Amino acid sequence: MTDKCKTLYLYCPDGTIIEELEYDGYGTFGGQDAYALLARWNLPELCNGDDDNDRGFGIDLFFTASGDGQNMDMKYPLKFSFSPHKKYEDLPVALYCETQGFIDDEMYIF
Repeated sequence: MTDKCKTLYLYCPDGTIIEELEYDGYGTFGGQDAYALLARWNLPELCNGDDDNDRGFGIDLFFTASGDGQNMDMKYPLKFSFSPHKKYEDLPVALYCETQGFIDDEMYIF
């Protein structure tokens, strides 16, 4: 999408940090699907480990939780940062962005 991407980090509730050097706006971070991870963290009983299956549950969870992805009641929401030196619990919940994290071809948030 752009050659101006900043390194972005997806923070996981277990303390894992996934680095993405060239985020393309489709929810893939370090080769992992953020929506599939979201489903696995919050709806493990529905997930089977297959990204295609689990991604659907994650997308539904993210967008139907409150209509815009701002579900503050979700136990483990998506969290991102441009810094690799944060803690999951200290980061704000990722909000829906209709431009998938890009404004004027420059990445600014998820």
